[in-house]
Amino acid sequence: MFLPSLVAEFRLSDQGYGAHVLRSFDTEISRQMTTSMVSYLLDPATETSVIHSKRHLDWILECTGNAFSLPITAYETIVNAKDLYRKWLFEGSAPAPFLEHRDHYVQAIMCHMSLLFVDRKVSGSSLEKFSDLGSKVLDTFCDISRFLGSQVSSETISVLLKVLLAICHELLVHSTETSSVANDLSGQALKSLFDAWIRAHVQLEELWKLLDMVTFKWVSRKMYVITFELLSFLDS
Repeated sequence: MFLPSLVAEFRLSDQGYGAHVLRSFDTEISRQMTTSMVSYLLDPATETSVIHSKRHLDWILECTGNAFSLPITAYETIVNAKDLYRKWLFEGSAPAPFLEHRDHYVQAIMCHMSLLFVDRKVSGSSLEKFSDLGSKVLDTFCDISRFLGSQVSSETISVLLKVLLAICHELLVHSTETSSVANDLSGQALKSLFDAWIRAHVQLEELWKLLDMVTFKWVSRKMYVITFELLSFLDS
């Protein structure tokens, strides 16, 4: 359950991040199931002990992860899914199976959130909502880098960087030059990528090769040039 380009272009191996079963369901049924699950898990009265096994958690994530592929009309559900994931990531209130397999589920959450950035046609009030969602999700990626970077494995950091590379690529290459979504979010996405990259002290050759491959395709995009120049100025 992730941006298709993560496998096709960024060599992410599918390690059980979700089969995205609800993708083939009727949209309204999919939305209802996802909304019900997310609302139940966010309810303060719901104990995390109700999720008592990895298999149980994997089944639940089929619903929660699906939120990020829902239409923007399901704005509240997507926001709630993001809030649930932040609660599990940063507030020490994750269910036991999550804590026992932390790296795997941090990777899964990042892959799920990447679905929000699949190229979609939005306009009017939906554009404002999508930009808000995208910005909040990108903030979550930054917080993973800043606050969990020293607590997770190098493999998890590698997945984080690949996800951010894929999101930037989606916004800069797969979206059109005049796309309002790309214009609103590509600058923040690039800053998130470079911030995480610097914090990670990347030495893995595969990641540098991927960065070299995609930046060659990004140089014609105005936002990449502006962001790169800004970062170069700050570095100096």
